[in-house]
Amino acid sequence: MATDKKSALKTLHTRMHDSIDGYEAAKDRTDSAFIKGMIDEMLADRRSDMMEVHGFLTAMGEDVAHKGSALGSAHQSFLKLKDMVTGAGDEAVLEEIVRGEEHLLESYDDALEATGAGDPEYAKLNEQYQKLKGKVERFRQRAKAA
Repeated sequence: MATDKKSALKTLHTRMHDSIDGYEAAKDRTDSAFIKGMIDEMLADRRSDMMEVHGFLTAMGEDVAHKGSALGSAHQSFLKLKDMVTGAGDEAVLEEIVRGEEHLLESYDDALEATGAGDPEYAKLNEQYQKLKGKVERFRQRAKAA
């Protein structure tokens, strides 16, 4: 999907914000100290990565608000309802994290494609992407073990 750089970065920024909201909600859905620790690690990374993307957009002249999408808010409401019916459970939390992060990886794919290897943002985005990919695999393995 060919997307212009600014649009791809704005979408990535919004999904990062949705991810932060999701992690903050996920912390309340588990009692596992291990999972809460992983979530805290992801929150710290995500906030840092989002600020870098925010900086890219600001340098392009964009005035970017720190807000998530309507879809992200709707998804949080759905998860609360689902928890009331089926319960959260660590496996469900981990599976939801993996699913959400896979969507974020798709946004990174679009942003990397739109920036191209010669653009100054590309190296940092690729570094964030590779780090996230490794962490998603860690969550996936933990979900299988749960």
